[in-house]
Amino acid sequence: MTNDDLNRLSRNEQRIMEGQTINFVRDIPTFPYCNLEELRSSMQSGGVTIAMAEGIFYQPDLFWAFGTRAEILIYCFWLTFLGALWIAYIAAAILTAKLMFLWGLGTSLIGIVLSGPRITRLTSPLIGLSGILLIFSIFTNHSWAWVIVGFDAGYIFTATATTHANTVLINRALHSEVLFCHMYFSRVIILKKQGNQPSVNQGKNS
Repeated sequence: MTNDDLNRLSRNEQRIMEGQTINFVRDIPTFPYCNLEELRSSMQSGGVTIAMAEGIFYQPDLFWAFGTRAEILIYCFWLTFLGALWIAYIAAAILTAKLMFLWGLGTSLIGIVLSGPRITRLTSPLIGLSGILLIFSIFTNHSWAWVIVGFDAGYIFTATATTHANTVLINRALHSEVLFCHMYFSRVIILKKQGNQPSVNQGKNS
């Protein structure tokens, strides 16, 4: 983390601090830990886990505000693959005069949508089905194989980028009480006891 990153993160933390009334873990009503050090120790011992709340896909404002330049570049790196893939589909459709390659744009968008948290139950069977269709297409029609790859690529690249962004935010919140309080009261993160049972009440207003 560079000095520029530290200064930017400090400024953004100060902005959040000025906009909320509770900025310290010890002041959170009924919270079972006095500070983040106790929370981290409990996580290391396996007593509790911290995760993005159900239905939370990606918090762009927070990530861009609290991710370092290197972390943001990694996020953009994964999404660059999607842009390159779309360009490749369009170029292939033009050069080969096969408009079916444009279907790859559609299948990749489906993969992107299915990477969201609200419909993840559909993802596993569809990934499995796409794998079967991909193997079949490799031996029968290479063009359709590339179209099917679009679905897998859309899902994998988007899910990887999003997981990276969410992991960055969780790690940053575990070292910034101001950010932790903000994400906690905004219902962005939740704490769970071992066994995925909620350990504290959520939704209190700060």
